[in-house]
Amino acid sequence: MGEGHLKVIIRTDVMYERANPLFTDDVGKQAFDLHRRAQRAEGESDHMTAMRLYRHCRRLCPEYADFVGMA
Repeated sequence: MGEGHLKVIIRTDVMYERANPLFTDDVGKQAFDLHRRAQRAEGESDHMTAMRLYRHCRRLCPEYADFVGMA
């Protein structure tokens, strides 16, 4: 920064907690973990692993898969 310049910092922190938590049982937590792992694999172009994890997640907890819009 030099003379005559203005530095602006914008920061937002949004924190919330769902009034009625969803998928907090063991099966829901496992489904969430599978979903995250599938997303990570997909991001790393490991599509076969991602597909396997998505399918496993759907079989484990169809309600979670529907909730997140998993095909």
